[in-house]
Amino acid sequence: MKPTDRIRGVALASVFAVSLGWHVTLSTAYAQSHDHSEHHGHMHSGHSTSSESASSEPASDDGWTKAEVRKLDLEQGKLTLRHERIESLDMAPMTMVFRLGEGVSADGLNEGDSVRFKVQREMGRLVITALEAGVND
Repeated sequence: MKPTDRIRGVALASVFAVSLGWHVTLSTAYAQSHDHSEHHGHMHSGHSTSSESASSEPASDDGWTKAEVRKLDLEQGKLTLRHERIESLDMAPMTMVFRLGEGVSADGLNEGDSVRFKVQREMGRLVITALEAGVND
């Protein structure tokens, strides 16, 4: 092997490593800032941090999940929740945006309120089908 071939190989490996690092960094930044309400069955275990998770304990098996209201966008029918694990979707605790389903109201809710909710996938989107305020932790 010529010395120039070795240098060329090291240079290509370095470019690949830097490119891969940027891809991972940009992908992570995009995922953290993206509206997660349109995910299609992806595992979400990589998005949770200790500051984001409402609780690491699983939600009860009755379909209800506890959460904290982080942001309200009633005009768009969206609610940002920091939720516990959603068993029915095999989703880890995280903060994400949900759409309010038909007939579900968030009137009277404020940021920081404790709630419990039921969610299901409708046409590829996560939609809150039931919502109750004032849930004790």
